[in-house]
Amino acid sequence: MKKILLFLSFIVFTYANDFLPQNAKLIGEYNSVDEDNKITGTWIIYEENNLLYGKMTKVAGYSDDKICDKCKKSYEEFDYSNDASKMKLVGAPLLYKLKKVSDTEYKNGFIIDPKSGKNYKANAKIIGDKLELRGYIGFSLLGRTQTWIKVK
Repeated sequence: MKKILLFLSFIVFTYANDFLPQNAKLIGEYNSVDEDNKITGTWIIYEENNLLYGKMTKVAGYSDDKICDKCKKSYEEFDYSNDASKMKLVGAPLLYKLKKVSDTEYKNGFIIDPKSGKNYKANAKIIGDKLELRGYIGFSLLGRTQTWIKVK
């Protein structure tokens, strides 16, 4: 009997993640990587009021006190009551207001590039344990896609 219970427990814990809603899998911690597969930062992705947000928790090569000195004072639809050019990168919701399209996809939000301070429209799609994030200007065809890797 103990062997059966142990086996069933193993099965449940092994496959439980497959039965969660996809957005529950999307929510979590991700490493952003550049074209050379170097980690550029760590992000917490979360949902609030049916919108997707992402906050940096670590910026590669910088202290947690690094200020977004390339940022402008304010951005389109960015809910930050203070001067955004003086906010710390760590803890700032630089990925914001992506609208849920399906359990695996969010669109029509924004992302602020912490290196340049530029603001882009953004779409996100979950594929397995990776998050494809597309930043673009105007049309989605005019942009760049990064693949972020979920931290386990």
